Amino acid sequence: MALSILILFTCSFHKNHISRFNLFFKLNFWFLVINFIFLGWLGAKVVEQPYIFLAQVSTLFYFSYFVIILPFLSKYNKII
Repeated sequence: MALSILILFTCSFHKNHISRFNLFFKLNFWFLVINFIFLGWLGAKVVEQPYIFLAQVSTLFYFSYFVIILPFLSKYNKII
């Protein structure tokens, strides 16, 4: 849990970055928001098999968004 809070503080949310959002950034951002709500819903469920697998996949996406997807989209945006 501490890692998920720490990773949010490492991101810089400057006004000039928000104004340069393109379609890929917007789609991935809203997918992250939906995933965040889905993880909260899964956290309230009983620890049983379908919920465990869904939570693991959602957690993998949550951390890969900040570590892999966001840097990739930033480099891709500079190329275009």
